[in-house]
This record gives sequence, C-alpha cells and structure tokens, in this order.
Amino acid sequence: MYSTNSSTEMNLQKLPVRRSWLAAGMALAALALPVASHAVQLTYELRAVQTGVLAGDVTSAGVTIFDPFTVQATTEGSVIVLQLYAIINNGNGNSADDGFQNVQGSFVSSGALRGNLRGDANFVAGGQSLQNNVPGASAGIAQAGFSFDLDGDGDLDTGDIANNTLGGNPEPWFRAVGGAGAGGTTFGSSVLIGETLFTLSAGVQIGQSTLVNFTPRQFTTGGSLAQRKLNKFLLDGVAFSLVSTDPNIAVGAGVNILTVPEPSAIGMLMLGTLGLVGFRRSAFRRLSA
Repeated sequence: MYSTNSSTEMNLQKLPVRRSWLAAGMALAALALPVASHAVQLTYELRAVQTGVLAGDVTSAGVTIFDPFTVQATTEGSVIVLQLYAIINNGNGNSADDGFQNVQGSFVSSGALRGNLRGDANFVAGGQSLQNNVPGASAGIAQAGFSFDLDGDGDLDTGDIANNTLGGNPEPWFRAVGGAGAGGTTFGSSVLIGETLFTLSAGVQIGQSTLVNFTPRQFTTGGSLAQRKLNKFLLDGVAFSLVSTDPNIAVGAGVNILTVPEPSAIGMLMLGTLGLVGFRRSAFRRLSA
C-alpha cells in the first residue's frame, strides 16, 4: 500500500492528455516525414535546439523539444531555434581530414501550421546579411537568404525553388561557405553550417503541425556543370564537388513541429469536466430522493 499527494495525482491525470497529443504529433510526423536516406558521403541535417550559437537565438519558454526532430509549441509567436549540420561520412576514423566547404539551399516549412523562417527582407543588391550564418560557415559570399512564400501557403520560407537558373545579383538562396576570408574548409565530420528561427504565425490552432527542412539547391540545368556542383566538402582528405542530385548527397528527415494546449488550459479543461460530472451526480441524487 502506498499513497500519493494531490499534486502527484493531478500530474498522473494530465499525463494521458499529454501523451495523446504527443501520439497525435508522432502520427502526423509519420505521414509528413519523408523516408530519410543515408548519404554515402554527405548528409544535411536540420535540428531543433534550445539555445543557438548566434546572439539572441533562444527557443521560447513553453516550447518542448523532445528530441532534435520533434517539437511541441503552445502559442502563436513561439520561436524555435533550428540548426543546420553538414555530416560527412568519415570513413577512416579521422575527422581531421574531413570538412565542409560550400552549399546553397532553402529552408522551407510545409504543413497546416503556419510560421515564418528568418531571412533577409529586401531582395535587392546590398540587402544581404549573415543573420542565418554561423562562425566557420560564414566566409566569402555567404548569406542568410531572402524571405519568400515559396510554397504558396501564406508564410515565409527562405531561399528559392526556381533552382535551374544562374541566379542574379543577389541570388536568393541561403549560402554557407567554410573556412575564413574568401572561403576554405572548416574541418570536422559534423559541422554546424547554419542557424535560423521558425516563428509561429498568428491564428495557429491546436493540433496543427508542419515539417521544416533544408533543401540543397537542385541546380540541374543551365550554366556549366562546374557551376551546378554546389556541394563542396572534404572526405578522408579527398575534395569532392557534387550536384545536389548526386546519390552521395542526402537530407535528413527534418523537424516536425506540433501545437498542443498549454498546461494551464489542460488543467482548466479537466476542472470543467470534473465540475460537470459533479453537477450531474448532484442532479441524479435530487431525482432519486
């Protein structure tokens, strides 16, 4: 025999509700997420984190990060920090001869949950910033990328989906460049190459979800073959320069974000339900008297 205090009992009562929302989120994620493939040489992986490396990049209170790829938020305006990694498939056990050099691409959200990804607002020459670029991947012509509604769902993505062009001045895509100065190599088999924010739009509803992911620029026509080889890295001391459609380039599953009720709202709902049950019991007793 054992007893629990009232606080513990309330927590146990809340647990099935929380689990049901998590289960719903995981079910939606299973429908929305693509099957992740494992790159022979290089994978781009987006992860949610509590605190970023750039000044001011902190995930909002009330947001729960269950793992780097599963996030629950409660209210509009909630901010989630997302970091982009280049993971090089180290074959010889020595990370010192692996490294990241260059990529272009886009950050895109897709789903009923609306939210804006951080990017530069003025699509004009000189409007570029490094607000999504991190130390070690912000050299040379690196840039944060410009904000556009790329999939027509009413919120802002970063980059462009018109990939088969020579771009312009400026180009719209997020671009990470390794090393220092004009560019070079940032060594390691798992290299942080970007950081952005996803901010939930006004009017979000409970139970909505979205998938946020990075897409390397699919530059398959136009220009020269050398211009299309935007994925540049060092693997076991060998330099590679590949197009994004190369089977040795892969993208992780992305970050699934789901909206759930605030804990206080769950408590009020439960109290209201208990009150209704009490009222019905009282009415039954009066009818039985």
